[in-house]
Amino acid sequence: MSAARSSGAATRTGAARLQLPEPCDYPQLAEIVDDERLVQAIGGCLGRMEPIAPALRACAVRKLHYRPRSGCRLVIAARFAAGSGRSVEQLYFGRLLPGDGARRAFEATDLDALARPRFGPASLYLPGWRLLLWAYPNDPELPGLPLLGDAHRVRDRLAESPAAFGLDRAPRTVTARRAKYVPGKRCGYVYQVEGGSRPGHGRRARRIYGKCYAGDGAARAHDVAGRVWDSPARVVGRLLLPQPYACDVATGIAWQEGLPGRPLLKQGGRSERIVALAAEIGERLAALHGSRLGLPVELSHADQVASLRGSLAAARALPSEPARRMLELGARLLEAAAREPEPDPVTLHGSFRLSHVMATRRGPAFIDLDGACSGDASVDLGRFAAHILKLAAVGAVGELTAAAIVRELSAGYNAAAAERVSEERLHLSAAVQLVSGGLEKAIKRMDARELDAVLRAAARIAPA
Repeated sequence: MSAARSSGAATRTGAARLQLPEPCDYPQLAEIVDDERLVQAIGGCLGRMEPIAPALRACAVRKLHYRPRSGCRLVIAARFAAGSGRSVEQLYFGRLLPGDGARRAFEATDLDALARPRFGPASLYLPGWRLLLWAYPNDPELPGLPLLGDAHRVRDRLAESPAAFGLDRAPRTVTARRAKYVPGKRCGYVYQVEGGSRPGHGRRARRIYGKCYAGDGAARAHDVAGRVWDSPARVVGRLLLPQPYACDVATGIAWQEGLPGRPLLKQGGRSERIVALAAEIGERLAALHGSRLGLPVELSHADQVASLRGSLAAARALPSEPARRMLELGARLLEAAAREPEPDPVTLHGSFRLSHVMATRRGPAFIDLDGACSGDASVDLGRFAAHILKLAAVGAVGELTAAAIVRELSAGYNAAAAERVSEERLHLSAAVQLVSGGLEKAIKRMDARELDAVLRAAARIAPA
């Protein structure tokens, strides 16, 4: 199998953004993110295992999540020759594991039990880097992924019990589009379903969303979505969300209504639109917070402080200058947090940010309530504000626009909520989450620019 060389510019960009900690458990990462070396390594391995496979044209690390003493997860996008000068993408999920873990995992893999990818074998092992790869749609933590990506199998699943999916009868056709993939954790697909309604009985086409999870995540997500769906706030229209459908525990897939439109984060000209919707988003968040669903308390004020302390402890993996900035900022935040009492818990979204709000004809709707629980109201508000402020720090949103979004969100929330959240508490929570959440992601991705942006955003709103 031949392995063509990739763009040198892309290689230099990838290497420049990677900031390896010292010491690093996996120094081979510096070579793995070099696109040219990656093409040669994967192409050489494919050539030995399957010589008749099409030529590998390009490779690049699309995502990288590193955890010291634990492992590193990667998503690699590969492009294979498809004739007439065209190329087709195939994803690989990569793992680096402590010691000899990757080799042992590969040797224990039953390749015949895996789904057949479009190109090459279902799994590869690159001994020079101790890198284990699974070709999409194979992911050892997501048993439902091969079904999700197969529109014919999804159609058969819908045909088994159409009513459970809001359909009148078995659908005629189903088309699939992958919406998001987080290797080893979850993957979501949007399906356009044709022919599931009787003539004259509503829409001819429907949209359904399927999401597979690792472990028991699907059952938990389905249960939480059902509770929120049955809440008085949703029933009277103060809260909008997709209707939950079925849950297939064996494959770890939760099914729900697919809302029309796109998340606010992905819409063109979004800044002004978000400012206009921010107050209403705050009002609907207050409605969710007022729903007493009896979920376990998992994101209290004390939990935020504990998360911050853990992030500060991880600062030793950073270069000296970022570590100094982080520790100084963290000390200010811990001092301010100590002055705040623990509020009564409310029902939280748990992962409230711009990408989890959709603009619909009926108003803003909340999606991805997988992490819903009880806790401090400022967690949701602070996480949303932190996301906006981080976008401003990297230049994706103007700073004045970001400030207006946070201000309108707070005003809308406090006008509708049973208990107000002060500006000081909101800013404290946002700064804490920029450090403990956004900074953790920057460290896992080893992205120096993202790390600097997160620190600047947090310092700007942190208490004096």
